[in-house]
Amino acid sequence: MNHAFVRATDGTITTFGPNNSYTSSVSSSINAAGATTGSIDYGFIRMPSGAIHSFAVDGAAPWPASINQSYSVTGYYSFNTSTAFAWRGFVLTQ
Repeated sequence: MNHAFVRATDGTITTFGPNNSYTSSVSSSINAAGATTGSIDYGFIRMPSGAIHSFAVDGAAPWPASINQSYSVTGYYSFNTSTAFAWRGFVLTQ
């Protein structure tokens, strides 16, 4: 199991992720305030305080790509149609 991490300006590294799970967490973007976004079995926003807010998109586990200063997240997720496997983008606003 891998954990996501945040590195502070003083070099301190804080890891986070699911406890007692075989699932890995991946942090994919950080904003200037120190909020990160990424995925576990769901999307997450980790606030600078350490609080983690999880989210799904259309019932699917998303792959967040970027977070801005307003804590809006963009990324993509996959879904099955009746004939194919497809990808869609999303924007999550706070």
